[in-house]
Amino acid sequence: MYRATIDLDQNVIELILKVLILVKKTLPRSYEGYIHKIDEIYVVKDKVERDIIANLYRVLELINKARYDPECRSVEADVNEALQTYKEIREIARKILEKK
Repeated sequence: MYRATIDLDQNVIELILKVLILVKKTLPRSYEGYIHKIDEIYVVKDKVERDIIANLYRVLELINKARYDPECRSVEADVNEALQTYKEIREIARKILEKK
């Protein structure tokens, strides 16, 4: 159950990242590319706090383990971490898009 929740959470985060990128540029081809573009477009220009990038990479790590490691035993703490990152990126997107 936790593995599926992390996977679904990643889908939502990815969609939000795509919107934030499309507001400024074309989409990269990978989730890691999305993180890099968010850093380039928003963090470097001081529109978003740098810690969100570390959080996004951590969620990517959780996703990769949940999807591809058959020995992975995702726990509630992993889900909570992914959900917290989702809430943070959702709030960032809301603030950025309200300014448009």
